[in-house]
Amino acid sequence: MDKKFTLETLNLLKNKVLENDHIFGKELTEILIDVIDGIIYVFNEIFEEISKTNLDNINLRNLWFIYSEISPLYEDINKISSEIDDILNLSSKDINNWKLWKNLGDKAYLCKAYYEALFCYNKALEINSEDLEVLCKKGYTLLRISLNEINLSIKYFEKVLEKDENNYKALFGLGEAYYNLNNEENAIKYFEKILKLNPNDVEALEYLGDIYYEKDYEKAINYYKKALELKPKDVNLILKIAHSYVELKKYEDALKYFEKALSLNPDVFELEQIYEFMGRIYIYLGEDEKAMEYFEKLKEINPYHDEIYEVIALTYGEVGNVEKAEKYLRKLELTK
Repeated sequence: MDKKFTLETLNLLKNKVLENDHIFGKELTEILIDVIDGIIYVFNEIFEEISKTNLDNINLRNLWFIYSEISPLYEDINKISSEIDDILNLSSKDINNWKLWKNLGDKAYLCKAYYEALFCYNKALEINSEDLEVLCKKGYTLLRISLNEINLSIKYFEKVLEKDENNYKALFGLGEAYYNLNNEENAIKYFEKILKLNPNDVEALEYLGDIYYEKDYEKAINYYKKALELKPKDVNLILKIAHSYVELKKYEDALKYFEKALSLNPDVFELEQIYEFMGRIYIYLGEDEKAMEYFEKLKEINPYHDEIYEVIALTYGEVGNVEKAEKYLRKLELTK
């Protein structure tokens, strides 16, 4: 991982955008520069943290964390570089058909080439500025590019609603945008409008469940269960219901949903949380033998056994069993 080479590459990329701002257009140029500056900032922050670490004594887990932070940045650099080249190739073609630009934008969007998609939708809107579908698609593309572009995406969705107050995609886009801005009041308003148009919109139901989670668990469960009726094998939804019941201390109901999730062959990460929470619930219920069964299963799939002792100790602490909490804290100490 060569810091100097990477930063030079990013600055060359930045200069390439600025030199071609007449092709990209003011809006896309500003977005690309902001994104590249953001990558440079994060890259420098990560390397500053690495410089504080003794690399001779660093363990594999810490190396994994460093890799997991740097790896996506390199992927972003390659992606942006590739999209910029694609945009410059497109710009050299004489294409005056707005539908052709829209179709090119759609293909780019499906490939998650969002800067390229935005360029194509901008070209389509230069030729046909009032097409509601393209305005909506531009709004969604801005949503996907960056959290910094959410307010801009809202303007495009609102522009669509000025012409068509029940436009489904624009309403959903506004719900998603306000959700990402943590503006729950507006997010609820638009997702509820979606459900009036289509009571079986699973995504809207799940978004509403997520909004009410931690604020009103009963309401959250209500929305999750409606969504689950439409997607009965969705392990993630089942786990959200189970966790909501845990928060309400309705442990028998929680166990029922954790067992339902187990029956659907969840992946290893889902298995970890299922075994952990089932173990914790059985401690809450005073069934220690049953609890240890699930913690033993957790140990089989979790390489960090010391974390499990910490979870057990904390859980016994929560129920006021100091003796057993101390027992597992001692086990935790022995693993260090």
